[in-house]
Amino acid sequence: MSLFFDKKISLFVFSLRNRFFDIVSIFIVNYFIFMVIFIIMTLILYLIKKRKEIVLLWSSILLAGIISLILKLTILRPRPFIELKALIY
Repeated sequence: MSLFFDKKISLFVFSLRNRFFDIVSIFIVNYFIFMVIFIIMTLILYLIKKRKEIVLLWSSILLAGIISLILKLTILRPRPFIELKALIY
């Protein structure tokens, strides 16, 4: 029964989608917020003279990105909007 409501809610939300806002929201979520936080943290560490921690910060972010990419390519789970598009059309 919960799957029925879940599918109905997902289909309703999917019907409200707009291509322009999809692109804008992906940019904001994936790049903008991350870069702002990353730059602020680097600046704070630089100002309090923690230069070794800057290298740790940069390397940990790079390593996390590589691990995330490997997991995404390994698992290959379809995105929800792709599955819903198949249900609608």
